[in-house]
Amino acid sequence: MIPPADVKELTLIDYVQIVLKRIWILIACLGIIGGFGIYKTFSTVKVYETEATIFIKREALQFSGKVDRNKGGIPSKEAQLLLLSSRLLAKRVIDKLNLLNDSEFIESKDPVRKIISMVRIDEKKEGNIVNVIVTGKDPLKISKIANAWVKGFVEEDIDMRIGATIEGLAWLRKQVAITLVELEESEKELNVFVKKNRIDVIPEVGTTGGTVISSLKEQKAQLEKQLIEIRKIYKEKHPKVISLTNQLEATTRKLEEEKDKFYSLQEKALKFKLLKRAAEDKKSLYEGFRTNIQELDISRELIVSNIQIVNEAQPPSKPIKPVPEKDIPQAIVLALFLGVGLCYLLEYLDSTLKTADDIEFYVKVPFLGYIPAAAKDIKEEKEKGLMSTKKAYSQVAEAFRNTRVSLLFASPEDKPIKTLVITSSIPQEGKSFCTSNLGITFAVAKESTVIVDLDLRRGRLAEVFDVKGKEGLSSVLAGMCSWEEVLVKTKISNLFFLPAGTLAPNPTELINSEKLKTILKQLRDRFQRVVIDSPPILSVSDSLILGSQCDGIVFVIKAAATPLKCILEAKKIMEKKIKIIGTILNSVDVRKESYYYYHYHDYYHASEKKS
Repeated sequence: MIPPADVKELTLIDYVQIVLKRIWILIACLGIIGGFGIYKTFSTVKVYETEATIFIKREALQFSGKVDRNKGGIPSKEAQLLLLSSRLLAKRVIDKLNLLNDSEFIESKDPVRKIISMVRIDEKKEGNIVNVIVTGKDPLKISKIANAWVKGFVEEDIDMRIGATIEGLAWLRKQVAITLVELEESEKELNVFVKKNRIDVIPEVGTTGGTVISSLKEQKAQLEKQLIEIRKIYKEKHPKVISLTNQLEATTRKLEEEKDKFYSLQEKALKFKLLKRAAEDKKSLYEGFRTNIQELDISRELIVSNIQIVNEAQPPSKPIKPVPEKDIPQAIVLALFLGVGLCYLLEYLDSTLKTADDIEFYVKVPFLGYIPAAAKDIKEEKEKGLMSTKKAYSQVAEAFRNTRVSLLFASPEDKPIKTLVITSSIPQEGKSFCTSNLGITFAVAKESTVIVDLDLRRGRLAEVFDVKGKEGLSSVLAGMCSWEEVLVKTKISNLFFLPAGTLAPNPTELINSEKLKTILKQLRDRFQRVVIDSPPILSVSDSLILGSQCDGIVFVIKAAATPLKCILEAKKIMEKKIKIIGTILNSVDVRKESYYYYHYHDYYHASEKKS
């Protein structure tokens, strides 16, 4: 049990003891997980790993910087990395290494997917270094695959560049043909225009035409001025007026003719320029396409990849898994963590008491002694009650002698404890076992002792002392006989036994009777020790009645079995009206707990028996 941190802070020794108490769990975890780890390590098929390293340059060689990157130029790094993990490259490697005839790939439904699953691409963040990592069962095969992969990648990259160049050439040739047709049409249209308009050179109409029109405009203005002046002197039919009028009309007609001629010539010149420029543009585009075709034809022969193989893969000498020097320690560490974790979990979930410290800490009742488990000393259940005499040198007998001493020191010398009630919180905690052996211990110490079986419901001591079926206290309390008549002198010196007798229909009323009080007083006067076996506290109230009539109660707790909740509930019931002399921790497994005294006891008595 792990106490709350605010109640008690555990020390390193406490943590170690928690693990030591359940050391078998730790050993089991080490055996199971460690053993499985070792088995897995040496039974797993070995897997090897190798890698080849490539360097992807940022630029590649070109014949001319005028080549369109989309028509035979450099693929992007992202596109090249996609190619590096593509099915296209995987098929190329399979064909190159003839892997379809390999036993590992024959059984595969999809050899391409299988080989891709063996390859891992590791792109380094710094620089343009890329590792092609291949894993598999055969070191030589995976090194061949890795090398074929990077070489095939370079070849595939060059093939793609050549393919892109060929596509570019096809496109350029198509454009040349289209442009040539357009050029011929432009030149033809220009020639038709020239012939139709009889143009030998590009007309220059800007200066000459403008001068003539300006001159005519000045003449017209002067004539209009003169006509106005002369009309002030002469009438309309005067010869001078008629002459000036005729000159003005002739000049006006001449001006309009020159304007029409100028505008017509200007329009023809503009169209001529447009047709000539269109023809020149088509010719320039045509020549440019032809130049690009020549460049691509030459660059196709000079294409190189921007990928370089830095390191070729080598057959690995050691597998990447399993790795015994790594896997086995990991399995052991995991087993230790799991084992220790289970120890602490079980300790946390365990609400039972196992040591004197537990009793004094949680129950806060004096501790009288440990009683080791007696299962190995005597196998017959009914003979365990006589352990203190049949196995006088056993751990159990010594434990009861120590408990007797603790009881002697539990009371003042002038007020010795003469009447003891032995009880427990729940059944099956060994209270009857403790009653009989404690009584025997008092008797062996030459104290006149009587063991009284007052568990009138399920008394078991009659079987221990071989008086089963005889009358007992139930008959005495019913008035059928006296207690002296049913008192049994046992084979053990100074030890007497009062059996419970037949089952009574009203045991609580009998125990609470005045007659029992009288009997207990008489027994106290006659014997030095009266040891009473009573029912469990939480089952019936008999023990509470008996405890109030005796010197006190000895509380038996079964180690590592009785829940703390039951113990505390029983204690709460008892401590209100009854004196609790102390507790006995019964059925202790000294092999599991740190009860060092018993180890020394075994050594001492082993020497004593030899002597």
